[in-house]
Amino acid sequence: MEKHEGKENFDTYDLSQGFKLCKWKRPANMPDIVSKAAESKELFMKDGEKDGKKKWMLTETGEEYVESLK
Repeated sequence: MEKHEGKENFDTYDLSQGFKLCKWKRPANMPDIVSKAAESKELFMKDGEKDGKKKWMLTETGEEYVESLK
């Protein structure tokens, strides 16, 4: 989203829309998955809150992980 849409941060709704756009099945309990990926794998980091929703950013580790999937 950052590279293709210019979004600096995202929330779990944005991720859900990304899954839909890619025609992939959306994982159950997206907020839990993102929190665990942020804590244990350091793929995301918190970037504030807007409208009561946590905002996230992909870390450098997360960017490297995404690039490795290509």
